[in-house]
Amino acid sequence: PKNNSTVWNDLEQYCRRLAERGNELYIVAGTHGTGGESRKGKFENIPTSSKNTKINVPAFIWKVIIIIPEGENDIERITKETRTIAVITPNTQDCSPRWRDYSVSIDYLEELTGYNFFDIIPDEIEDILEARVTK
Repeated sequence: PKNNSTVWNDLEQYCRRLAERGNELYIVAGTHGTGGESRKGKFENIPTSSKNTKINVPAFIWKVIIIIPEGENDIERITKETRTIAVITPNTQDCSPRWRDYSVSIDYLEELTGYNFFDIIPDEIEDILEARVTK
């Protein structure tokens, strides 16, 4: 809960401000690993309402965001200067409240997750955007 009410809240508020200023944001979010921490301790999984099913509690939570000005033909408007954000936070009670403390490159998240986030963007632009770390 502390992660959600601090670092993720900080990032979500920042994204809202970007959108209010005339930007479109594409956001992909996910989890990685097993073993998160709550006020009640560390858990690898939690039971669901179905007695035979459990949900994985992730060790990390991540988001990838691409920010472009409002308009048409979104892919065509993505350039080498387009702003991107990638963050990964530990799923613990000891998170810093600032999302910038958890900034990483998109390349790092791709290596960690096995996803290819910007595969439809031309390679010469994709390579630059994915290597950048935004603070």
